[in-house]
Amino acid sequence: MKNKWTLVDRVLLLCAAAAFGYFLHTYPGLFPEASIRRPMDSGDIRAKGEAFIRNIGYNPSDYRLRIAMEGNADEIAYLERTWGSRKTNRLLTDSIPGYFWTLRWNKNKSSADSSKKREDVKEKVDDVMFGHLQLSLDLKGNPIRFEKRRANPQASTPGMRAVSEPEARALAERFFDSCTAGRLQDWTFSRMEERPTPEGSRRLYRWKDNRLIAGQSGTFEVGIRDGRVDFCNRSLEIPKTEMEKSKSRNRIESFLFIVPFLFFILCGVVFLIKRLRQDLVDMKSGWIVGLLVFIGWALNFLLNRQGNELAWEMAVGFLFTTPFVVGGAWLLFVLGESFTREVWEEKLLTSDMLRRKPLFPELGKSLLFGIAFACLCLGVYSFFCDAAIRWLGGVFVLKDNQLNAFSARFPATVVLGKSMMESVYFAVAFGFFLLSFLKKYVKQTVVLVLTALLLLLFVPFAIPSLSFPQSFGTGFLMGLLFIGFFLRYDWMAIFTGMVFVPVLFYGAAFLTTGTGVLQLHGAGLFFAVLAVLVWALLSLRAEPVSKEAVRFVPEYVQRIYEKERIQRELEIARNVQLNFLPRIQPQVHGLSVASFCIPAREVGGDYYDFIYLGPRKLGVAIGDVSGKGIPAAFYMTMTKGFLKSQARTLTSPMEVLIHLNELFYENSERGMFISMVYGVFDLDARTLTFARAGHNPMLAKRSGGGAIEEVSSNGIALGLEAGPLFEKNIQEKCIRLKKGDIFFFYTDGLNEAKNRKQEEFGEKRLKDSIRMSEQLSAEDMLKTIRENIHGFTGDTLQHDDMTAVIVKILP
Repeated sequence: MKNKWTLVDRVLLLCAAAAFGYFLHTYPGLFPEASIRRPMDSGDIRAKGEAFIRNIGYNPSDYRLRIAMEGNADEIAYLERTWGSRKTNRLLTDSIPGYFWTLRWNKNKSSADSSKKREDVKEKVDDVMFGHLQLSLDLKGNPIRFEKRRANPQASTPGMRAVSEPEARALAERFFDSCTAGRLQDWTFSRMEERPTPEGSRRLYRWKDNRLIAGQSGTFEVGIRDGRVDFCNRSLEIPKTEMEKSKSRNRIESFLFIVPFLFFILCGVVFLIKRLRQDLVDMKSGWIVGLLVFIGWALNFLLNRQGNELAWEMAVGFLFTTPFVVGGAWLLFVLGESFTREVWEEKLLTSDMLRRKPLFPELGKSLLFGIAFACLCLGVYSFFCDAAIRWLGGVFVLKDNQLNAFSARFPATVVLGKSMMESVYFAVAFGFFLLSFLKKYVKQTVVLVLTALLLLLFVPFAIPSLSFPQSFGTGFLMGLLFIGFFLRYDWMAIFTGMVFVPVLFYGAAFLTTGTGVLQLHGAGLFFAVLAVLVWALLSLRAEPVSKEAVRFVPEYVQRIYEKERIQRELEIARNVQLNFLPRIQPQVHGLSVASFCIPAREVGGDYYDFIYLGPRKLGVAIGDVSGKGIPAAFYMTMTKGFLKSQARTLTSPMEVLIHLNELFYENSERGMFISMVYGVFDLDARTLTFARAGHNPMLAKRSGGGAIEEVSSNGIALGLEAGPLFEKNIQEKCIRLKKGDIFFFYTDGLNEAKNRKQEEFGEKRLKDSIRMSEQLSAEDMLKTIRENIHGFTGDTLQHDDMTAVIVKILP
């Protein structure tokens, strides 16, 4: 297979290189993460935090700790909106603690027992009374927020004395002095107020910063209750209107994301169930994607934890969530793969070949253009964000988990795990499922692209996003790149690109932090991209391989091929069987004859035939082989040959059936049998002579008579017994024919036809249908009967073969 490169491919690679260069150039002044400087790691912060809360009278040793890096989204958004991204990044780096470490100590259930052994009354009170401590330290380790909450806010605090206002203020001033490192000259005491809380009244002391930061004053609040510091907070005085706007935007964004997301999940579940019923998915094919998501989820879940959390709680949380995360990706993949193989199987060629061979040119091209896709996305995204912030008033929205990678023990590993998991979901959901689904039902490419773009507008990417409504612009551009690359290349390229978008972004972020450890992890992320680039180049130089030599065919596709083969064979068998039945109605002077046969499956076991015995003599046979499908059709065909050979040499219907029984018994398996009626119409003798081998009685509407009679004779089915018993039971009868007589031969598929209520059509309705149409020709009579049966059953599945023959004696 030749690996063709076009001018468009070469131009895209050049554009990708230029776009990535633009991203690296604009990153330090554009994205808020560029202002993060982390001189202390989580271990240093933990030591600082524990020392701080011990100094103010709390003992955290019996409580579980969680550490995470967070950001003040409202402050950062306000600063960006007021001063622009570049100045905001400088302010966040130098003077404003927009990013901070949060340490939260939750009450350990086992601490109640250990507290009984303590002699210090105050520690005993703490063990019983408070639910958690939460402390926020800036990136240099200075406290900016502290809060203590009790497990039971309404309970009293025995052993704690009430203090006077001067004592409380002195305590607050000592605490404030320790937090500001003695820089009291930069602050002015503002006021004290009594503030009610669920846990009781709190004295709140506030200091105001004499220095204006970004045009706003800074404040520092200290709360005193029960003679101890239980609250502090350092912040900018952001106008409340700005905070309300931010909350409103967040609610709109959540709504605009959740509604399409739920609709997307609902559609996925519906189509998955439908295609499972149709056996159009291969569940085994999703194990590779499931493994990738499992690895990514494990890295993101387990390595993203800080502090001294209980191992069993982490294990329970991981085991509970993993089946949903991994199972969702697995099922989404097999559903998307099913649609993709149906509408454009070439999109899976590279991933299919990778199952068999690690190096081949198509893989190199997919990996290379996947990296190019990531570079283009970052460059285009940076350009639009810069323009939106400069001219459209856009700001970045800080998500809750956006800073997890900066606070993790192994930042690069967490980024890779998160990228692997989220990118698989994105590539599978939108590349496999959405685009392939639209391709199946939307024939025009323009409509397909516009519909996909409309849905991609609401998708959050694994990198910082702008606030509403500018986020629609980024969604449009990223979606357009995603669709364009998928239409031109394949799923492997899209998957590679989606993985490397956050990898390259956080790699650049870590390198700009100025922290040696983070810079090392940033270099590791770039090294991962470089390793894949080397893999791509080696693959491009590998020997071309034949598409068919490494072609992967999923099990369900093999089953489809097998079903199609069987269906073709059944169609052939059906045509053969229909050719064995009479093709035209017999033309005998004095008789009007009509017939039909409708198998319940592709082939059936009902049988009818006409045997010419003379110019005015016609043999009519109708039979029903036990069972359905191919076995019944086989025995029906065999019976036809036996009947033809016997009817031409024997004149008696009874003798024909006796010899036919012997031949059928000798050549069929035990348990197989066939019911049959064989009659001979002799117009010269004006008689109908017939014998019945366990079949339905004929229905006869005699000329001049009102009722429809059931005409029958004794006999058992062919093949039940070797001969003696059959000969003993069979009986032959003769009926005188009159002009206008009607004889109706049929199988039980007619009278036993059922509707949705499982009601049978029945003998009565069958007789009524004959009576209502007796004035019509034989052909029109059968047509009327068929219409009546179909009107009764509706769209209920036919459960048995239906065969009928009408013979009218003409005047």
